[in-house]
Parts: sequence; C-alpha cells; structure tokens
Amino acid sequence: NFIKQFNISCRVTSWSSSYWILSNMNYFINMRLQLAKIILSETEVPIGEISARVGYNDMNYFTRLFKKRVGVTPSQFRQKALSDKNTIA
Repeated sequence: NFIKQFNISCRVTSWSSSYWILSNMNYFINMRLQLAKIILSETEVPIGEISARVGYNDMNYFTRLFKKRVGVTPSQFRQKALSDKNTIA
C-alpha cells in the first residue's frame, strides 16, 4: 500500500514540477514579448536588435514566436502602434 501511495505521490510531484516549469517558461516568454512590444511601439530600434535585447538571438525565431503569441508580426505591430499614436495625436 505504501509503495502505491509513493508511486502516486512521485507522479503528482513530477507532474506538478513540470507544470510549474512550463508556467514559468510561459511567464518569461510573455515578459520578453511585453518588453518587445514596448520597444516596438516607442522606438525605431530595428527588429533584429529588439530580438537580441529581449533575449532571442535568432530574429526569425523571435518573429515566428511573436506572431504566434501576439497575432501579428513585429513589423505589423509597430505599424499599428504608430498608426494608433498618430490617430491620438
């Protein structure tokens, strides 16, 4: 009986550890993308440089991840942000 409980406990601990790691990875990805969005909307820094600043050395990977998470490419996001800023001004 103890062994069965121990196995279940190990599985739960393993699952919860994996969940915790994935949750934190998502948190850090989201924080990097939030920072990228701020830089994109407030500066004219090239996208490749923004990618490196937020921790992605591969600009193509950064662009794919940004589009997957945000719904538009970094260039499209910047254009929309500038358009919105000009509309308000």
